[in-house]
Amino acid sequence: LSSKMIQCAQERVESLIAAPTEGGVDQKYNFELVANDFVSLILDNSDGDSDVNEAGGTNGHVGKYDGVMVNACFGNFLDTDAIMTALAKCVKVGGIVCIAHPLGREFVQRLHEEDPNTVPHNLPTPDELETLAERRSLKVLDFISSIDVQTSQENQDEENEPKDLPIYYASSIRTET
Repeated sequence: LSSKMIQCAQERVESLIAAPTEGGVDQKYNFELVANDFVSLILDNSDGDSDVNEAGGTNGHVGKYDGVMVNACFGNFLDTDAIMTALAKCVKVGGIVCIAHPLGREFVQRLHEEDPNTVPHNLPTPDELETLAERRSLKVLDFISSIDVQTSQENQDEENEPKDLPIYYASSIRTET
């Protein structure tokens, strides 16, 4: 992504979450768009197990965020263990880690089968997610693999019943440091 795209996205999100005044108290929301080599950004040390970099300080992202979201790209990461470690490290205790894909796990699986160089991994199953989470002081909160949409004729089966549409949404909460 270009720096201009990042700037436009940041400005757009900030306008969407602009703080309304409630009861005379300004509500403040913070949002930071990070488009970078996220694993290197968070795990800036050689072993990936420490929150302290070679200079003896943290990288400024460890324990910083209330929540992080990886949308439509988890299968593209070469090292899913490293990305899960980075995601878990950057959220505060009580922070949320979310993995999502608007077209679902089966779609990502097809992409993986067609081109494993571009999509080296599938999205985690509920059991795989549980294992990834437990090893990183995360507890799975939600796992959703389809939604019932009743908004249009094309989203209905032959009997005009709503059909489930694929989606992938998995969230976990950081339980300890």
